Amino acid sequence: MAVRERARDRLGLPDLGGRYQLAGALFTDSLGDGLFVPFAVVYFLHTTGLSLSLVGLGLSAASFLAMPAAPVGGILIDRFSPAAVVITGNLVSAAALAGYLLVDRLWELIFFAFFAAAGNRFFWTANLALV
Repeated sequence: MAVRERARDRLGLPDLGGRYQLAGALFTDSLGDGLFVPFAVVYFLHTTGLSLSLVGLGLSAASFLAMPAAPVGGILIDRFSPAAVVITGNLVSAAALAGYLLVDRLWELIFFAFFAAAGNRFFWTANLALV
């Protein structure tokens, strides 16, 4: 057994079978998703007149409201295709993130953050089916 395989088995990592580009892209996307909310909080604190508690409330409310997007994404995958839902999720997220530039009030924050979260959930739901 090669040294690389023993280290992989010891660490519990899967055999990528030459799919390193896909694994790298998913790792980068996951890292960006994990860092997004903390940076969004800082962004909204500096660009709006909202307090920290209102920004947190708005982002939490939007995320809660977007929870049904994952099962809806599953229905859309069956009706259309995983690729179509991945693309739609990315387009919805892109439009919502562009809308972040317009946020000035709490309802605007919830509105755009809802669509960003829903698009993200569409992406991850369909991405698993696509891969």
